[in-house]
Order: sequence, then C-alpha cells, then structure tokens
Amino acid sequence: MTRHGWALGALLLVWMAPSGTQSQRAAEPIHRSDARRTVALGSLAGPSTAQLTFARAVETELQALQTIDVRPDEHAEFVVRGSVVRLTTGVEHSDCEVSLIIAERRNGAIRGALQGRARVEDHNVWQARQRSVEAAVRGALRGLPDALRGAATTTR
Repeated sequence: MTRHGWALGALLLVWMAPSGTQSQRAAEPIHRSDARRTVALGSLAGPSTAQLTFARAVETELQALQTIDVRPDEHAEFVVRGSVVRLTTGVEHSDCEVSLIIAERRNGAIRGALQGRARVEDHNVWQARQRSVEAAVRGALRGLPDALRGAATTTR
C-alpha cells in the first residue's frame, strides 16, 4: 500500500470507530446537581413571638427556590433545621439573625450550615420585626442550592 493508502485507511478507521466521549458518557454516573432536590422542614426554633413567622418564612422561601421540592419528612432527601439566633427590636427597626442546618434525612449527616442577617427600618415595629425575620431567612437560603449541589455525588 502506498503512503496515501495508509492515510486513507487510518482516516476511515478513526471515522468508523465509536466516539470515545459517547462511551465515556455512558459510563459516567448521572449527577443530580441540576435535578430538583427534595427537602423537608425539621425543627425550627425561635422566640415565641417570632417562631410562626420564622417557620412560615422558611417554608415560603424553600418553595420559591426552583431547584427544591418541599416534601413530608419521610419522602425527602434532606431536612432543614434552624433557629432565630438573634432578634432585637429598636424604636423604629428590627435586627434578625438566623442559622439553618441542612442534613441528610437518612443518616443525619450535615451537608451545610447557612446564616442570614437582616435589618429592617419601619415605623411599625411589629412589621419591621416580621420583615427582618423573612429577609434573614431569604438571605440564608440563597446558599442552599450550592450546599445541595455539593451533596449531589454523595447521596443515594
């Protein structure tokens, strides 16, 4: 065979061979980082005057996240637990700090710890208090998708 014949034969073999990337893709595990994750609400603690606001804010913000499905505890992959760490009210403002823990439901392994802080100024102190809790929760839960993305390869 001539030099051109060998080159043509090699080109045909390469063209006809299955793509390495396709066979590699079939062998790679499917990562759930872009899939919707299921999360349940665990214990949520806070001052008696803010506990209901805190629980509602956590549930509302979880439901607003596009990558999260809120489910009953027995059907969820993860559980979110947390507390209002600090809630102070001044004459025309309210400061709130919350702490949330994300754990695997099955074995309790902690996958993330999130914190959020907020200060709301308003003449209506009760409204400022409620809005500061909601804003602190919203700030903390911004980090939830990243925390769950890190857990994507280790669960199930």
